Amino acid sequence: MKRKTFDATVEDVTQKSEKLNINPSTYAPKYTVEVQSAEPKISRRFVALLCVICAVVGGIFGGMTSARISKNNTRDLLDSFASETRNYLETLPTNTVNSLSPLISELDSAANLDDSTTIVSSDNTTIVQADTSTEIPATNSTATEPMAVTQAENTTIRSGPAGNISGNGNAAYSAKDVYADNIDAVVQISCTTDVIAGLFGGVQQATVNASGFIITEDGYVLTNYHVIENAYDFTVVTSDTTKYDAQLVGFDQQEDLAVLKIEAKDLQAVDLGTSMSLYVGDEILIIGNPLGNLDGTLTRGVISAKDRKIENGDYIIDMIQTDAAVNIGNSGGPVFNSDGDVVGIATAKYASSSIEGLSFFIPVDDIVDSITDIIAFGYVKNRPSLGLSIIKITSNMANRYGLVEGAYVVAGDAAACGAQAGIVENDIIVAIDAYSVKSVKDMKNALTNFKSGDTVVVRFYRGGTYFDASVTLDEFIPRDARTKYTNAYDV
Repeated sequence: MKRKTFDATVEDVTQKSEKLNINPSTYAPKYTVEVQSAEPKISRRFVALLCVICAVVGGIFGGMTSARISKNNTRDLLDSFASETRNYLETLPTNTVNSLSPLISELDSAANLDDSTTIVSSDNTTIVQADTSTEIPATNSTATEPMAVTQAENTTIRSGPAGNISGNGNAAYSAKDVYADNIDAVVQISCTTDVIAGLFGGVQQATVNASGFIITEDGYVLTNYHVIENAYDFTVVTSDTTKYDAQLVGFDQQEDLAVLKIEAKDLQAVDLGTSMSLYVGDEILIIGNPLGNLDGTLTRGVISAKDRKIENGDYIIDMIQTDAAVNIGNSGGPVFNSDGDVVGIATAKYASSSIEGLSFFIPVDDIVDSITDIIAFGYVKNRPSLGLSIIKITSNMANRYGLVEGAYVVAGDAAACGAQAGIVENDIIVAIDAYSVKSVKDMKNALTNFKSGDTVVVRFYRGGTYFDASVTLDEFIPRDARTKYTNAYDV
């Protein structure tokens, strides 16, 4: 597979585009008629008939930019003209008839159009189908290529051609080709996490196995945040079973992204395509590590729907629905179009005895900028923050302690915008601007509507009274926990 690499600096990421031109071949026959000068002159009637024939044939095959003629009608016209021409030729001398035989042959050939033939106008603006009078515009569609990113050390996220989606009928590769070209870029990810188990809440270690893929030749690996959440001791295993120790570069919980780094060079990296060009019905392919031990598994399916709002952890994320199999261990694996370009990250599956073929992936167009930021800074720039740690006040807690439902503040940075606006421990946040807050999830999703530097009104409850505070949001930078509460979240 021919690959392209586009470079752009982190400070000046540039989006490039190409046009995918669908240009059907035109059928425009040319006719040459020779008349022996030694033969008797042809009558005016024949000349007139010949002119009419040429005009009709030329109009049909040379420039039908606006004609709406079905193939059956075309055949009838040509049959009629051919028949009348033969009748008249019987009155002409033999040499004249012989000289006109190429024209008669062309008419016979044109009159014998079969039902599968499609007539295309010479300027490619109209296609007249065989059995109807329906016009189909010949498309010149435009697909936009995603951004490519170059770090100061020449780390480059590769970007592939943004065309030839299978739904357009121009698939460049088979599933076998896509697999062969990309299997070396798909990896297994293992990490360790602490879990609370047993009757007495003892802490035990557990191993998490999932999927990921190499996005730069010098070893940056993309996966899901929920794969590495609260984990440590990361290991990446490539398709040739080589094991690498990996470092966590950064993550973004909001978009369920995480980037790891292994120390290696000249690795096989994927090409990032564009999810913008995906349509319902297009074929997609997923390579991953289902069940944690079936590495290098390929599954295939189609786009079932787009723009699904799916709850993923504490956030609601726009995802694309597919019927391709996604199982435990597939999380973080690449989703390919039929060109072999990555168009998303396999993320979620609805599992139930009554549900089949319902999987989801994050579209790549939504996360390219975030990947760039994580590689460059370790986090996504311009995410908003109040500088507070919160837990949820449930309806049962509210009723028992005489409180209100909302996000309960358990800690805060004295220099952060929340504390500076007067929000302190034991306050309960109930709204941000027009967004109601009754839980941690509500709080996080409300903040996704803003960016750092925006000014919002935060309504909070304290001692039986509601207060409104005007807050100019800080930038969210991941940090160590502010509090010992394991169920507390930083916002």
